Amino acid sequence: MTNILTSIVEYKASIVRARKETIPLSLVKEQAAEQTHMRGFVQALENRLTKRQPAIVAECKKGSPSKGVIVTNYNAETIALEYENAGATCISVLTDEKFFHGGDRDLSSVKKIINIPVLRKDFIIDTYQVYETKAIGADCILLIAACLSDKLLDELFQVSTEIGLDVLVEVHDRTELERALRLRGPLIGINNRNLKLFETNINNTIGLLKDIPEDRIVISESGISSREDVEVLLANDVNCFLIGETFLRAENPGDKLKDLFPELN
Repeated sequence: MTNILTSIVEYKASIVRARKETIPLSLVKEQAAEQTHMRGFVQALENRLTKRQPAIVAECKKGSPSKGVIVTNYNAETIALEYENAGATCISVLTDEKFFHGGDRDLSSVKKIINIPVLRKDFIIDTYQVYETKAIGADCILLIAACLSDKLLDELFQVSTEIGLDVLVEVHDRTELERALRLRGPLIGINNRNLKLFETNINNTIGLLKDIPEDRIVISESGISSREDVEVLLANDVNCFLIGETFLRAENPGDKLKDLFPELN
């Protein structure tokens, strides 16, 4: 398989250029400033962990580059409500159109009907997208170290925090982790999926844990498909999980969440 991440970033750059021509940054900043009722993404995770319960970031997405369409009759609102009712701590919504079959409207509509924080899951490569992320209603933004230079990662992180967004910095290996830790944000996401080949292995999270200070919140992302996977991660003091495909392939995503995390029942 070719380097999917490179293809996604090149596409995303073209989309950002087109959007800038359609909606000027000044207007997007105004729209972002109108979003004054933010839900604390980090706070929600901390609240759940304080109760000694696993914190679940449940994902809404129609498909992915490696799996194609996952949910044929996709309705982000319905899925998000199922997740919330099943005990999810936060919701993640894919907004990439070409590779994940999502859209900004999915996130905006989800935010309106649930009461828990929402993460925008996309490939952020420009400060324009940071303001856009807040404008569409997200409480937290994803920054993927693999597709950002040190300078750009720092810039996007600073702008995000300045406008009130929580930031989830995603890493896959030790080099990316070192870069993320320099930002001193509270959230570190460890992607068990190699974004170049889209292969998954939950041991990726376990292998990086010893290099992460105790004051950071670690979210294990991708490749978590069974209760056994959950128990392995819990046994290694990983208590936050971002899961999408495993839930979405079930007839009822909310019921699948309960199956994987009976502690929440």
